[in-house]
This record gives sequence, structure tokens and C-alpha cells, in this order.
Amino acid sequence: MKKNHITIKHKLLIALILFSCNNMVFSQGLLDGFTAVKGDVSITGSYTYSYFKALYAGKKKKENIGKSTQNIGSIYAKYGLTSRLLLVGNLAYIKAERPKKSQKVSGLQDFSVALKFNTYKHNFKHSNLNIITALGATIPASDYEVDKFISIGNGAASANFTAGLHFKTNSGVFVTILDTYSVKGDADNDGVGEDYDVPNTNYIVGKFGYASSLIYLEGWIDYTNSIDGPDLGSEGYRSGGYSENEVDFTRIGVTAYKNIIPSLGVSIGYSTVIEGRNMADSTSFSIGLTTNL
Repeated sequence: MKKNHITIKHKLLIALILFSCNNMVFSQGLLDGFTAVKGDVSITGSYTYSYFKALYAGKKKKENIGKSTQNIGSIYAKYGLTSRLLLVGNLAYIKAERPKKSQKVSGLQDFSVALKFNTYKHNFKHSNLNIITALGATIPASDYEVDKFISIGNGAASANFTAGLHFKTNSGVFVTILDTYSVKGDADNDGVGEDYDVPNTNYIVGKFGYASSLIYLEGWIDYTNSIDGPDLGSEGYRSGGYSENEVDFTRIGVTAYKNIIPSLGVSIGYSTVIEGRNMADSTSFSIGLTTNL
């Protein structure tokens, strides 16, 4: 009986995370710090409403630009290939509008996939520490509208390399730090002039929270830094070439998950940008439903 209880608890923990949106699979990124369970499959369907009334042109914040909205649906799935190797994927659909600029976007956006490996685990008396590595890729949809400020992502294929640490106590308190370097290709310019040279980016996320068999609570902060690129409206900026800009931002958020039955749970989330460069000053609210197969 005790063995079965532990198995159910572990399966619930692996079914908890990731449902909010924006760049880099929306909030906290594609990956979490928890260990895979061999043969376990979980699927999360989510909806995110995001809006902004200000944006950063370079580092200068432009207020009162009119309200823009994003409605984003996504499907996130993961599968435990072994007890240490996890396959994850995410596909997003967006319907967004920026009325003041007469801009609209709708359709599939980035598809992201990754293999996460729990490289090393050390058990202490009342806690454990995991070293995590991962290799991933991001593939834009064929009809991606790259030049819209209200799109998510940037229309470029990328290879993503992640390393990090996950520390968890036996009582359920955890800390996760993940660092991802993303090597990006060019964004299609629809045959009009040269394609856009999308800068590589470094993405760091830190999480602090509590996870049990019944509930998951998390606060997080993430930071994205593009390696180079022009600012909006600066010398070297091409009108419509948003994808080649240097996009930097810091964002904070919270996540909560509660299981309804052992194989089904609901999640809610909130995130907001606290500083940025060449991006929207957005706030997002999310809700998701996770099933563990």
C-alpha cells in the first residue's frame, strides 16, 4: 500500500507544471526541475489572456499606446522515456489584436520540443539535489506572421541548450534554477528583401515553491537577454523587422495547481513584465487543465 501511495504521489508531481504564456513557451519556459517517471504521460491544455497598454522602444517606455490583447491556447505534453529522461513538447495558437495600429494576428505559432535529462542526483538526509541538462528545438509555423508586435516568438527556428539545478526537501519545498542558451536562425521576410537576422538569447528562470501530492504553489522570476540587435526606431532598424531587435526583459509570476481527482488537476497563473527592451509591457492571466495518463 505504501509503495502504491508513493507512485501516485510521484505521478501527480510530474503532471503539475506549465500553462502560462508569452515568449519562450510563455512563462517559466518549457522545462521544470522534477524527475521523470518512466512511462508517465501528462497533457495540459491552457488558455492565457494577455494585454498591454505600454511598450518599450529600446529601454524607453511609451505609455498610453492603446490597449492590445492576446488570446493564446496551448497544448503541452510530456512523456517519461526513462526514470531520468523526459520528452516534452508545446504547441501554441494565438488570436491577437492591436486596434490602434489596425494589427491582427491569428494562427499557430511556435512548436517547441525538448529532451530533459536528470544528469545527477544526490540525496541528503532530508532533501535531494538534481543536476539537469536538456537539448531542445523551436520550430515556427509555416504561416507565422513575424512582423507583428503582438505575435509570440519571432518566427525563427532555434536550438536550445539548458543546464540547471533543482533542490527539493522531503517536506515539499523546492528551488529551481535553469539557464537556457538559444541559437536562432533567420526569420523569413516573405521574399521581400533579406531575411531577418534574429539574435541569439540567454534565458534564466528561478523558481521557489512547494509541491505535494495535493497542491503545487510557485513563485518565479525570469530574465531574457538578446545577444545583439538594433532598438526600435534606431539606426540599423528596418521597419517591420521586429524579429531582429534586441529583446530583453525581466518578468515575475505565480503559479498554483490543485488536483481534482488523482489523474486530473486545474492550474491558474499570473505574470507581469517589470522591465523590458523592445517589447510589450504585458500582463497575463492563465488557466489550465492537466490530465495524467
